[in-house]
Amino acid sequence: MFLTNAVSPSWADDLDDLYARRDQAAIDTNQAQGQLDQAWQALAAADTRLNATQTRVAAARQALQTAQETWQGAQTRAEETAEKLRLADQALADARAEVARGQAEIDAQKSAINAYARSIVQDNMPMVNVALLIDMDTTATLANRMQWSDTVLWANQIDLDELRRVQAELETARQAAEAAQQAADLAKQEADAQLVAAESARQAAERAEAELTAALAEEQSARASAAQVMADSQTRLNQAEATSDGIDQAIDAEKARLAEIARQAEIARQQEIARQQGQGNGSGNGSGSGQSVPSYPSIATAAYEMSQWGGTYIWGGGHASLSDLQNRMAARFAGRMGVDCSGFVRAAIYAATGVDTVQWGVNINDGFAHRFVRVSEADAQPGDIFHTTTHTGVIIANYPGSRTYQTAESFSAYSGMGVTWHAYGYANMGVYRWVG
Repeated sequence: MFLTNAVSPSWADDLDDLYARRDQAAIDTNQAQGQLDQAWQALAAADTRLNATQTRVAAARQALQTAQETWQGAQTRAEETAEKLRLADQALADARAEVARGQAEIDAQKSAINAYARSIVQDNMPMVNVALLIDMDTTATLANRMQWSDTVLWANQIDLDELRRVQAELETARQAAEAAQQAADLAKQEADAQLVAAESARQAAERAEAELTAALAEEQSARASAAQVMADSQTRLNQAEATSDGIDQAIDAEKARLAEIARQAEIARQQEIARQQGQGNGSGNGSGSGQSVPSYPSIATAAYEMSQWGGTYIWGGGHASLSDLQNRMAARFAGRMGVDCSGFVRAAIYAATGVDTVQWGVNINDGFAHRFVRVSEADAQPGDIFHTTTHTGVIIANYPGSRTYQTAESFSAYSGMGVTWHAYGYANMGVYRWVG
């Protein structure tokens, strides 16, 4: 049954607020899903860029290794050609020295022969002159001496010829050494040029590898950031879905609670009617306080059920004929078949009692005023109708302890229909109970 001393439930138990929170949760879930999709796309793009950069880095490192090997080969060749050039220079120097020594020996031999020849001439000239004046023996002696001198000169000439032959061989060796030195020098120049080119290529490969390695680090960082964004998006989506599930569960629980309240209220009403009938008391119109007038919880039950249809607020809807109202009720107030606040109250009373009040809330004193009795907000019961200068609805629970009551209403074009709360004083035009 309805509790008159219950405290006001928290805002999380307010069905209208739960619906609003569910709508927001759906928006949050869609946004989180969109962010997650974007994060997945960004992560996939980051993976693609990372893979491409890794491939380029691998190629650059292979190129660097090749360049280093080429440079090392060029360095080795440069060292080898430098050594060959050094040996060729040494051989050329040795050959030149040998030629110089040979030439010196030839020159010395020539000088010795010339000196010896001059000495013979100088030594024997007086004897020649004497031989011309003396006997033949002296002439024979002179001839023998001259013959010996010729023999000596001839022997020296032979040594000189041998020296010249050796000198020619040395000169040939020198020329060969000079040609070898020139070839070695040319080879060294080529090797040096290759080394310079290899060094330039190696440095270029090192720069390319360093740049791509830096780019790889950036791509890895970007990929990690994208992965973190994706993880955060997934977390937000999970939280949004969990929140939505929790709200759905709270809505179901609140619906069940309100349904139970309405069921208990109807039982209490029937018991009260039975009690009063047993005591011989009539249900009358009452005289103002409403304390002796039984409430009509079935109006609250009907109002609550209709508030859950998800219908549309349409200003002026439900003010026409009864058949129009019935058609709107059959359509569950969907779309253009919605009703406004007073049309909603008219439908609730009609659904619970079968009586059409025609236009509840426009003029409470006209037509059907005799079917209602005014009660205080503190005495309000499920099924009572609250009325303000601009709005009306059906009370489904009253909490005097917190001076609030819960209502089913058609709110506005923005809020639609549902259940909400009001504090005492809101019904500035009064609370009215159906008495039939």
